[in-house]
Amino acid sequence: MEIIYTEITQDLTAFLLERAKKALREGKKVYYIVPSSMSFEKEKEILERISSGEDTAVFDLLVTRFKQLPYYFDRKDITLQGKVELTQSGLSMLFRKVLKSFSKEELPFYYSLQNSPAFLEMLVNLRAELITANLTFEDLPKSPKNAELSAILHRFEEELRASYANFSEFQDFTQNIREGKFTQDLQNTVLIIDGYTRFNAEEESFISAIQEEVSEIIIGTYASEVDYKLTDFSLSVYKNSLEMLERFQNKFSAKIKYMCKPKAETVYDKLTDLLKMETNFLQDNVKIELDSQDKRHFEIWEAENQMAEIEAVAKEIRQKITRGASFKDFTVLVGDVDTYAIPLQETFELYEIPFFYAQEESM
Repeated sequence: MEIIYTEITQDLTAFLLERAKKALREGKKVYYIVPSSMSFEKEKEILERISSGEDTAVFDLLVTRFKQLPYYFDRKDITLQGKVELTQSGLSMLFRKVLKSFSKEELPFYYSLQNSPAFLEMLVNLRAELITANLTFEDLPKSPKNAELSAILHRFEEELRASYANFSEFQDFTQNIREGKFTQDLQNTVLIIDGYTRFNAEEESFISAIQEEVSEIIIGTYASEVDYKLTDFSLSVYKNSLEMLERFQNKFSAKIKYMCKPKAETVYDKLTDLLKMETNFLQDNVKIELDSQDKRHFEIWEAENQMAEIEAVAKEIRQKITRGASFKDFTVLVGDVDTYAIPLQETFELYEIPFFYAQEESM
C-alpha cells in the first residue's frame, strides 16, 4: 500500500493518473475509486484526462465508487431487483414482526417489549452502531440479555436479506474477498482511491481485506508536509487525513509519499491560510486581505443564523438565474445534510429553486 499526499493547491488527480497510466501500460486492470458525492463529474474528468481529450475508450480503467465494486466482480449475486429498501420506520416495523416470531420462553427478558416503540428504536440504533463499528451481533459481550439481543438481530438479518434491499452487499463482497473468492480476479488489479480524507468502518474493513489481494493499492489524499510533522494533528486543518496517514502507516505498513510540483494553483492560498489560522493556534496571526482578484474566485459570507445563511444563498442563485445562469450550474455543499434538510427545502421551494441531493451518503 502506498499513500500519496499533497497540498490542496496541488493537482492530486494528476499524480494518481500517472500511476494509473503506468499500471495500464503494464497490462493491469485499474479500479479508480472516487467519493459517491462526485462520482459522475469525476468519472468524466478522469476519462477525458487519461485519454488526453481524445474520444477513445479506456477498457481497463473503471472509475467507480466503493458501493458499486461488487457489481464488477460478481454480477450474478446482484439480486436486489424488485426488493424494497426499508426506511427507519420500516426497520422498526420489521423488528416488531421478528419479535412476534419468538416465544416467551425464547425471550424471557424482552418478550414483553415487542410493542414498545422505545425498545424498537433501541434495536434499530444498536444495529446501526454495530454496522458503523464494523461489528456483528456475535461481537456483543456474553450475557443472558445479550444472548437474546443476538438471537433477535440474527433472525432480523435473515429476514432482511431474504426480502429487502437493506443488507450490505458491500460487506458481503468484503467477506468474499477474505475467503479468497476473488483472489484470481484481483491478482492483476490496481486499486486507486482519490480524494478521501477518512474512511468509515465498512470502507476501512474493505481496504484491509483487499490490500493483500491486489497487485497494488494507492490512496491519494490532501495534507500538509509541515503539519505531518506535528505531534498534535488537531492543530491542523488537515486533521482527518493526517490521522488516516498515521493509522494506515501503523496498521498496513503503508508507504507515505509527499508529492509537489513547483507550479501550483494559488487562487485559494489565502482561503487556505484563513482556515489554518482558525484551527492552528500556533500559526502566526497575519492580517489577510482579499483583493478584487481574489473575489473573482471566492467570497466569504457571514450570517447571523442558519435560515439567514440559506436565504442569502437562495437569493444569490435567483439573481444569477435572472442574468442567464442555469440551475444545473450550481452546487451547494452543506456541513450536515440532516440539519439543513428541512430549512433548505422550505427556502428553496419558496424561491422556486429545484434541487436534488447528488450523493449516496454524507461526505
